[in-house]
Amino acid sequence: MTDPELLALLDKLRAVMISVATGGARIGEVNNEFQEDYRTVADELRNREIENPLPYSDLWQWYGKWSADIAGYGPRRAYVADLFAPLISRVRASRVAETPPTGWARVDRTVCGKQVFYYQCPHGGRVFFDNLGWPWPKHGCTDNPRSRKGRVEARVINSHTAFRSAQGEPLDLYELLSIAEKRNIVHMRFRRMNENRSFSVSLALGRLRDHDITIDDLWTAPSFVVRSYETHRIVEFISGRKKRIDTLTLARSGKGSA
Repeated sequence: MTDPELLALLDKLRAVMISVATGGARIGEVNNEFQEDYRTVADELRNREIENPLPYSDLWQWYGKWSADIAGYGPRRAYVADLFAPLISRVRASRVAETPPTGWARVDRTVCGKQVFYYQCPHGGRVFFDNLGWPWPKHGCTDNPRSRKGRVEARVINSHTAFRSAQGEPLDLYELLSIAEKRNIVHMRFRRMNENRSFSVSLALGRLRDHDITIDDLWTAPSFVVRSYETHRIVEFISGRKKRIDTLTLARSGKGSA
C-alpha cells in the first residue's frame, strides 16, 4: 500500500467516526465497511512497524465511548481529530522522499504527452487539472474515453513547489489542523504544508450552511489552496461529497464569511 492510499483510508475512517457521532451516517449501515477498512489499516501499520493508536475497530465500540463520555458534536469531532492527528502526521512525514510535499502530483499523460496536475480525493474520485487555482480548468483529454485508459506516470518533486494561478498569483497550500464548533461558531486552524506557519479563523456555522458546506466536507478535504490579501484570505478546496470546488472568504481579523 502506498502512502497516499493509507492516508486516504485514515481520512475515511476519521470521517466515518465523526459522521456517526454527529447525527450523520447510521452505524448499522457503515459498520461492516468500517471494520474492513480498519483491518486493512491495522495490517499496513503492522507491516510498517508503526504502533496502532486507533482503539476502535468497531463503530459500536466508538458509540460506547462517545455516548458515555463525550457530550456534544464539537467535543466528539475534536476527540477524533486528536486521535488521528499524530498518526496522519507521521505518515505524511514519511512521504517527503517519494511524493511532492504539497500532496499534488505533477504527472505526464502518455495519451497526449502534456504535463498536468493530478488529484485523487479520499473517496476515490480522480481528476486532472491544467492549472491550479480558480476556475480549476480540467484537462480536456480526460473527457476522451480512450484517454481514460492511459497510464499515468508521476514525477517526483524533491523541493517545495511554488504554485501560481494562470494570472501569476501565488497559491499557498495548507492543511486543516483542527476544527471545532461551539455555540454555532466554527473555529478552524490551518497550517501551511511542510512549514511552521499557521493561521486560525472563526466562522459562523450559518455561513457554512448557507453555502451547503459541512464540517465533514472540510475535514475530508486533503488540502486547501489559499490566496492571501491584506484584509482577507480566499480558501479553495475540493468537496468530495459535492464533487466540485468550494470557496470560503475568510477575514484576516479572525472572523470569516463564505
